[in-house]
Amino acid sequence: MNGFEYALGLFSVLIGLALADIAMSAHKLVRNFRTVRWDVRVIISSLLVIVVIVRMWFAFWTIRNVGAVLNFPFYLSLFIELMILFLLASTCLPDEPTENCDLTRFYEGNQRTLWVVFAAFELSFLLHWFYFGGGEMPGAKIALAFVPLTVCVVLLLIRRRSLHIYVPAGLIVWELYRSWNQSLT
Repeated sequence: MNGFEYALGLFSVLIGLALADIAMSAHKLVRNFRTVRWDVRVIISSLLVIVVIVRMWFAFWTIRNVGAVLNFPFYLSLFIELMILFLLASTCLPDEPTENCDLTRFYEGNQRTLWVVFAAFELSFLLHWFYFGGGEMPGAKIALAFVPLTVCVVLLLIRRRSLHIYVPAGLIVWELYRSWNQSLT
């Protein structure tokens, strides 16, 4: 086992915990399917978080040959980023939905926290991206790198329901588009 594989172990645990948190919360909602008042904003934001978690796993693979990843300060910064990602995963769905759970009320009471944590994660991801040479790319690619962070800030500041449906759905498409050809080979 090389150093990166050893380091990846802890990252894998954190990513797995994030996905497990979403899966358990979703399971509890589905179990009470008939009594839950559903809101598409919660479903879309949860799907977006799942896509971002998987994107993060692939992003780690791309830095496997960078020596700085194994230095403690940088490893700690990646660990903190993953802790933020876990907080994001634990924010997108209610932990203990009641029998008559109202996801509209949940989203409206939680949206500020969700998008603040999401923005913090995207800022951290963007800073790491610049560190790994993203800033040396053409200006258009740099501008596109700011799309997810900008979306999070817009959703934090504007509470229009339709915006909280279509913009995260668009971001899911954006994330899938930019990651579609990535591979673990």
